[in-house]
Amino acid sequence: MNKFKLIILSFFVIVSLMAQDLSKLTPDQMEMYKKYMAGKGTSTSTPVAPQSTVELRTVEKNEQPNIPATEIKVYNRIFGSTLFDRSNLTFEPKLNIPTPQNYVLGTYDELIIDISGLYDANFKLKVSPEGVVRIPNIGFVKVAGRTIEDASRIIKSQLSKTYSGISSGETKVNVTLGSIRSIRVTVVGEAVRPGTYTLPSLATAFNALYSCGGPNDVGSMRDIKVIRAGKIIANLDVYSFLVDGLRPNNIPLQDEDIVRIDLFKVRLTIDGAVKRNGIFEVLPGESLLKIIGYAGGYADNADRSKARVFRLTEKGITVVDVSANQIAGFIPQSGDSCNISTMYEYSEGQTVSIVGSVKFPGQFPLIENISLKDLLVRAGGFTVTALTDSVELIRSIKDQESLFSNTTKSVVKKFQLDKDMNFKAGSEDILLESGDQVIVRRISGFEGVRMARVEGEVLYPGSYNIKNKSIRVSDIIKQAGGMTNYAYPPGAFLIRVENANEIEKKLNKIMKENSKNQLEGQQTKTLDATMLKASGSTTVQGYTAMDSLQKKLSGSSVVDKLSSPEAVVGLNLNEIINVPGGKFDLILDEGDIIYIPRELQTVRVIGQVLFPTLVRYDATMSFKDYISSSGGYSVNAERGKSFVLYANGTAKSTKSFLGIKCYPTLEPGARIIVPDKPVEIKNKLSTAETVAILTSITSSIALIYSIITR
Repeated sequence: MNKFKLIILSFFVIVSLMAQDLSKLTPDQMEMYKKYMAGKGTSTSTPVAPQSTVELRTVEKNEQPNIPATEIKVYNRIFGSTLFDRSNLTFEPKLNIPTPQNYVLGTYDELIIDISGLYDANFKLKVSPEGVVRIPNIGFVKVAGRTIEDASRIIKSQLSKTYSGISSGETKVNVTLGSIRSIRVTVVGEAVRPGTYTLPSLATAFNALYSCGGPNDVGSMRDIKVIRAGKIIANLDVYSFLVDGLRPNNIPLQDEDIVRIDLFKVRLTIDGAVKRNGIFEVLPGESLLKIIGYAGGYADNADRSKARVFRLTEKGITVVDVSANQIAGFIPQSGDSCNISTMYEYSEGQTVSIVGSVKFPGQFPLIENISLKDLLVRAGGFTVTALTDSVELIRSIKDQESLFSNTTKSVVKKFQLDKDMNFKAGSEDILLESGDQVIVRRISGFEGVRMARVEGEVLYPGSYNIKNKSIRVSDIIKQAGGMTNYAYPPGAFLIRVENANEIEKKLNKIMKENSKNQLEGQQTKTLDATMLKASGSTTVQGYTAMDSLQKKLSGSSVVDKLSSPEAVVGLNLNEIINVPGGKFDLILDEGDIIYIPRELQTVRVIGQVLFPTLVRYDATMSFKDYISSSGGYSVNAERGKSFVLYANGTAKSTKSFLGIKCYPTLEPGARIIVPDKPVEIKNKLSTAETVAILTSITSSIALIYSIITR
């Protein structure tokens, strides 16, 4: 029995020891142990829950940024983007170099003090967190924040108090840097891997850039800032290193420095006959010639007489031809792309064009081997309204059947594509020729989103959708919640986009009739309103239609002041509200702006009066009363041409019947405009001039007569 108890006790001791040892086994050893136990053929087993594993991943310094495959090609085209990815270009600081005299000491730096001559001693001293070193037999010397040069001078001064011969030079003291400390530098902004990095204290700004992977796809290569204690102390331009091999402003970093990589501001894409195609960053003031230099200069076969710049505007892509003598002064803009053609790539004037439902319609140069799909890509692709199943190519060819050798005819070929500009079965891409025109028609019945705006005294001012072609002024005012209690309906007007040529003709006609733009003999006229913009979120609060005329009167030429094809139409808003759909209720067009002003209480008198002024509106006052309130007419006033310009842009002139003048009535917000008299040109000769001429004629006749009678 005692023997059995001893066996049981020994078993438990062995099991406990095995449990302790098992905890120290590696996973491979544990697996081997399990197989060993399984091979023992034990009759019972306890199920063991599978051990959860955690994947530990170390981020390598040269790890590639997580850029989608579709963007890698564009990212790699950015000049300098791969600089900090090269494993054989590390920018690691060189540590086995003589001690830099401008190196600033800090905590945990090691100083080596070597004394030779009359005395022989060597000390290796660490800078304490308090910034001091303790020199045997000397005491504490503060060195943190000082350069090696300053610290050496202070240490020698302290040692000379104990070690003789230092001042005379018999004893030499050499202070050098031993092991260096680590510093923490933070990289922020548009870096591939922004964060805080631990670097050697000899590290420079380029070391920090290499550690973070450099700028990302939207980061600037040319405006990298080093910030210390809240101040920018250096700006780095990586192009200086890439192009010239120079590293100006590559200053040594200090603990807690910040390296900030800003967003790029302007980039220019250069393709064609240059040595290095790519995307280049442009600093303010840099010319196209400078950027071509970054691209390695012209290729041997380049056409150096011009460069073609494709510029994205609101109306599409504009092609700018920059001649050779203009390249040095041409400043690229953001989004520009430049093509340098070869000497045989295309001839002058060879272009292709695309119109219709594409994002950027326009005319493009005929580049060698440009296809229909290439042109669609350059035009930005299809819009949502595009009829992609019937893209037309119009080409002029020689008419073989004509009796005349130089006769051409047009042929039309249709192509079927999908929305992604892929050709469908039965259609193939085609190379374009000079003069080809591509037409992308709009889907039949498709109406794009058309908007009009209501501003001023309505409950809900803003933009509203013109749902169909029958939407009128009354409909959109109803959508805007109606007018407020402060609205002034007689002053309401509508701003409508018109054809710029028609407006110019109209204004020229007005200019000829009267140099001061007065409205003569018309009850109602539509006035130009170039000061109002029908796009964006521009508001017209406090604006009346006659403000436009005042702008026109202040200049020497109305047509020269024409800045946008817009016009003001006066609205009879009371009639529109009372009779919706009536003759006064205008049908709206896209881009229309309806403005309803706040209740107006004044009348302004301007022009040829003694004291142009603003007078409070009084229903009992007549036209002459308001003139009297302005001091009366001036001597140059053309009284019969005076007219009233109402708040909604309509005008009424002064009438005359049997010598009796009938002046227009006044309303709140109106303006009385008194033009000046036209300059009279004297055609009649004075008496003295007539006598002088007759005397001269008589003398001439007498002289001729005397010659004849001799």
